[in-house]
Amino acid sequence: MQRHLLLGTAGHIDHGKTALVRALTGVDADRLPEEKRRGITVDLGFASLDLEGLQLGVVDVPGHERFIKNMLAGATGIDLALLVVAADEGVMPQTREHFEALSYLRISAGVIAITKCDLVDEEMIALVEEDVSELVAGSFLQDAARVPVSSKTGDGLAELQSKLAEAADRVPERSAEGPFRLSVDRCFSAPGQGTVVTGSVASGRVACGEKLQLLPDDVVVSVRSIQSHGQSLTTVRRGQRAALNLTGVHYRDMTRGNLLATPGSIFPGRLLSVSIAASRFRSRPLKSRTDIRFYTGTTETVGRLRLLEAKSLAPGESQIGQIELRESVCTTWGETFVARGLAANEVIGGGQVVDPCATRVTFSDTAKIQRIRALLEGEATQRVAAVVALAGARSWRLDDLPQRAGVSNGAEIVDRLVETDELCRFDLKGRVDGKRARWLHREVVAQLETRLMESLHQEHKADPLHAQIPLGRLRRHFDALEPPELLAQLARRLSTSGQLKLDGEFVAATDWRPQLSAQQTELLGQLVATCEQAGLTPPSIGELAAELGKSVGEVELLLEVAVSSGELVRLPDKDSRDAKAAQRARLFLHESALRLLVDRLSAGFSEPAGWTISQFGEEFGLSRKYAIPLCSYLDQTGVTARHGDLRKLVTARR
Repeated sequence: MQRHLLLGTAGHIDHGKTALVRALTGVDADRLPEEKRRGITVDLGFASLDLEGLQLGVVDVPGHERFIKNMLAGATGIDLALLVVAADEGVMPQTREHFEALSYLRISAGVIAITKCDLVDEEMIALVEEDVSELVAGSFLQDAARVPVSSKTGDGLAELQSKLAEAADRVPERSAEGPFRLSVDRCFSAPGQGTVVTGSVASGRVACGEKLQLLPDDVVVSVRSIQSHGQSLTTVRRGQRAALNLTGVHYRDMTRGNLLATPGSIFPGRLLSVSIAASRFRSRPLKSRTDIRFYTGTTETVGRLRLLEAKSLAPGESQIGQIELRESVCTTWGETFVARGLAANEVIGGGQVVDPCATRVTFSDTAKIQRIRALLEGEATQRVAAVVALAGARSWRLDDLPQRAGVSNGAEIVDRLVETDELCRFDLKGRVDGKRARWLHREVVAQLETRLMESLHQEHKADPLHAQIPLGRLRRHFDALEPPELLAQLARRLSTSGQLKLDGEFVAATDWRPQLSAQQTELLGQLVATCEQAGLTPPSIGELAAELGKSVGEVELLLEVAVSSGELVRLPDKDSRDAKAAQRARLFLHESALRLLVDRLSAGFSEPAGWTISQFGEEFGLSRKYAIPLCSYLDQTGVTARHGDLRKLVTARR
């Protein structure tokens, strides 16, 4: 099987990059009339170099400093670098800048071509090689072959091809599995075909007939046909140049910098957490809050860099930071970028994206900074744990993990993290087809539970007479919690651990007691005593309020305090469309009366087929006003079971 890799040229203007590509491949990569007229490369050019068992897709880049953004777009996804230095000039400013850019792109191998050797003697070639060695010392090109060549005479071309093949052998195999990604570097209309885009396949594969998502515009397109270096293919994969004929979009609605990806696999973001290194060629430190030009893939935009581990970055050093961009970009974990200054026309640094969908982190938030570093340096399991921790209470999907953590087996890793209690799983009622799962990091769960208890105590203090607080009242303290149902699940966890009491939609801290004034304590005692004396026929709230000369609301509030302490029991309301009337008619039974009722039911009142409400009322001397709510309460608490109009005793417990 033929191996496919991408080879990118780099070097100063007029050092012979395009001539060398033509000599190697037979293809003139200068395709624009302007390039022919001016004799310089302005935009990207492409060719194919076929070696034994290896096809190198060659990307020829412009060397002029005005077209550095085109060079950076062409360097996207390359596997091998061909650094070109002319023997009659040696290392020049754009040689340094291009090399600097390459050093941030995580390229593992390359070759250095000393061109125009027919114009100088061997002594000059040796001086240039020394100059080059000084430039690349300590870099991925430190041990790269230096090959003197002449595109004019052909000298050294065979050796250069051999060295390129050897360098290709040192490039690690990269799987074509995972989501497809291609950064668009050209888009045009081809006669009889319509919209065509070209680019280097950065990951995955795509076949004719498949759907892709155009980002950041979020347009779904179809791949009608595929070519690579003029050859028609049914499938194209990572490491190949591709020309895709698309349906569903007009070429004028696309531009360099767009991304084609597997639908739903990548989401744009404006805030990125990154690892950034300052250029070693800088004469001064790189400061936090520096405005930069940001280059990744074929995208160029403007942003502001904030450093998170120090206020400045010395030349050649690196640290964690965040970049806030003016426009959304589509990046993935580990994707490389280059930063240039806005004012000075120079590369100031570069590195890799650590979190492509970040939230803002402050300089003092050392815990989150450590998570970002774990996301940068950790193995797959640690990266997934870091992603979940950084997501906090925000929603995320298993399908996000290839983009967010660079893993393809995210579901397996998440299951292992749940088993080790690193993550907590919550199954939420969702669509008709079942449940949907949410995962939170255990540290996030602990923080949320602490906040829930603090919020509950805060509500208790604000409402000291209520022993229970509606759970819905606590939601305002958890605006970022998605979905709101998670709050009830957290309350259930705390109820299981004994930190709070959960009663339907009401919660209470286990250590909270209503705070009553002396007058309220006295009134509460009167209410409880009245209900106790009334036995199974307690007065309604309205009757109690009238008897004591108090408002219905005040009386009900104190009765609810007695319910929370276990002295009284609230009987079910009679169905009524009038809420105020239902409130005034509400009944509260003393617990001693209920206990005696259950005892009598267990000891003496028994009908083989069960009893009706009328029979119940006759047995205990109760009107339907009391018999109906008492029977309803016994049903709700499981003391009795209802079968049509009949009820039977189930258990003697209250």
